[in-house]
Amino acid sequence: MAVADSGGTPNISTSGQGTKPRRLSAYLRDAAPFFALAILVMADFGQAWQFAFLDYDDPRLVTEHPEVAQGLSAASVQWAWTHFHFGVWMPLTSLSHLLDVSLFGDWAGGHHLTSVLLHTVNAALLFLALRRLTGCSGRSFFVAAAFAAHPVVCEPVLWIASRKDVLSALFFLLLLLAYRAYVERPGLRLYLLVLASLSAGLLAKPMLVTAPFVLLLLDYWPLRRLNSRADFGRLLKEKVPLLGLAAVAAGVAFFGQRSLDAMTGLASYPLWLRVVNAVVSYCRYLYHVIYPVPLAVHYPPVFGWLQGWQAIGASLLLLMITALVLWLRRERYLLVGWCWFLGMLAPVIGIVYFGHASMADRFLYLPGIGLYLMVAWGAPRLLDSWPRAKPVLGVAAAVVVLGLAVLAHWQARFWRDTESLCRRALVVTRNNDVALTLLGDRLLAEGRAAEGLPHLREAMRLKPDLAARYYDQGTRWLNQGRYEDAERSLLVAVEGQPGDAQAQTNLGVAQLQNGKLYEAIPHLSEAVRLEPMRVNARINYGVALLRAGEKVAAAEEFRTALKLDPENAAARANLALTEPQ
Repeated sequence: MAVADSGGTPNISTSGQGTKPRRLSAYLRDAAPFFALAILVMADFGQAWQFAFLDYDDPRLVTEHPEVAQGLSAASVQWAWTHFHFGVWMPLTSLSHLLDVSLFGDWAGGHHLTSVLLHTVNAALLFLALRRLTGCSGRSFFVAAAFAAHPVVCEPVLWIASRKDVLSALFFLLLLLAYRAYVERPGLRLYLLVLASLSAGLLAKPMLVTAPFVLLLLDYWPLRRLNSRADFGRLLKEKVPLLGLAAVAAGVAFFGQRSLDAMTGLASYPLWLRVVNAVVSYCRYLYHVIYPVPLAVHYPPVFGWLQGWQAIGASLLLLMITALVLWLRRERYLLVGWCWFLGMLAPVIGIVYFGHASMADRFLYLPGIGLYLMVAWGAPRLLDSWPRAKPVLGVAAAVVVLGLAVLAHWQARFWRDTESLCRRALVVTRNNDVALTLLGDRLLAEGRAAEGLPHLREAMRLKPDLAARYYDQGTRWLNQGRYEDAERSLLVAVEGQPGDAQAQTNLGVAQLQNGKLYEAIPHLSEAVRLEPMRVNARINYGVALLRAGEKVAAAEEFRTALKLDPENAAARANLALTEPQ
């Protein structure tokens, strides 16, 4: 029996009265929504097979990670289950990366297509789950289509490092299907299936710690199991094992981030400021769902420019929407959709602050479904008294989905490589030191220093400690014999700290090792000028002069070094090379 438009639980008929063999047309009709969703996803994201790895976390998580880069093996599988992967225990996600490396090697397109395939399956599962939960095919299809084609999904689908988002979503949607089956036929076997689905989701990404509360929301609508306080107590008790799993996953995630030193302490960002940032971020997420154009790979923290009126305005907006859905509580889908959005975003909204981003589009991947639900069921309810509402709503829904698909296809093009992505981020954000750094590094790696250094200079202006990090990184690579990498990093360090004699020396040494003699000499000369008593600077400057054929000047540098350090064997040996044979 079909349910009312306002939502409910479809009755499952168990009467086995003579069923006629189904025709092929019936099977095709049933499969049509799934084909449509697949076409929608491939039209937007099929282009990803041509895309490259990004310099943003892809090397650390995949291409340059010592365990992941070797592909599937007994040792790498053991590592996936026993170690944090960049501060997160996500063994199933790690295994998916290992499998991709084994299948595709360093072909980035293969890794991308795996994520696109997962997103396609997720869209189909979302449609199936909502149809099973509500009994409404049309509205469920709209939600699934909006989820499939919304531009905010470009980040989790097209960023290989964000595999955990699409993979955990797969298990979350299987959880919804398993829970629907359990509600129909309560029993230990199906409850264990629910537990297994949640466990797998948490093993892909711990953000699913809020999933048990989503199931409580579904009990309220569309399942309508929650109608009194007694029901709430009974259903909460039913969720205790799920809540226990979520609590364990949250504890492991907290420990992992602490071990990576990725959590920003309250001394840096006081709790009250985090709360303000969270309120503003909720409104920014709403804006991105409604107007998904100014999207970027990284949004700098807003702490520096938050104004009182912004915090007040954001708070009032959230309170007004909350008051409205409570006032219209008879329309249960509004309260469920709104709480779905607020609740699923809560772990990443910034109260417990991780990393350096104030928000990220990938975090909307599952929470955004709540907003799509509100629209899919709310719009028809507004027009249910208008006799021509159905065809008009059908056309409007098609226009919305196609509009989102066009925007997603356009947005996806920026994800083809690091340069395109960072240039787009610099257009739609301000003071974005991460985008500036990534773009500058990429241009330097391509030998375009004249273009890259201004971006890095601006990044160091915004983040003064960046120069020291480049120095440490460059020096480490110099010691490892990675001279080209060392030169790029030390070039940036010298841009930020031109008065650092050791940075000038190390850069000169890296350039000498790379065969860039006449580029090295000015840096080594500057190091000697900055610190005349620095022995290693004088020795390296002397070596450069000697290679340039300036034996007299080189000998003077070696003699000065010996005066400063009479026991220095390198200075003595090089001085001997300047003497007539």
